[in-house]
Amino acid sequence: MIGLSSDISMWLSKFVRESWRLGVDGTVMVTGNITINDSNIQRLPVKFSRVSGKFKCMNCTSLISNEGFPRNAHEWEFENCALPQEWYIASMKEKLSMEAYVNKHFSSLLETHESLIQLYFPSFIETHRGTVKGREFGF
Repeated sequence: MIGLSSDISMWLSKFVRESWRLGVDGTVMVTGNITINDSNIQRLPVKFSRVSGKFKCMNCTSLISNEGFPRNAHEWEFENCALPQEWYIASMKEKLSMEAYVNKHFSSLLETHESLIQLYFPSFIETHRGTVKGREFGF
């Protein structure tokens, strides 16, 4: 495949259920579904432009980036991933990187997901220290 390493081609073949092709802009278009099941992946190794079926990540317990996610998919699903499904979907709908999404919604996310923010975005705690009224952080 021109433009993709054999490792990336093998990775796509492992997770894409139907077919895929490389666009002239270097993005990958998937006809059908893709199910990524990789506990070690932190960010996708390719950029998807669209998925005609379901874009699903499962057991991606290290995935903290939405970089490379398709902006156009029939359906998105995130099962047993590092972050809550609503973070992945909302960040894509708002067209924000995961870091920008967490930064923008820091106060509301902190209320229910402080431990995730401390684990995956610790620098945000220091950045926002003192900006969340009446809130003492865990460290």
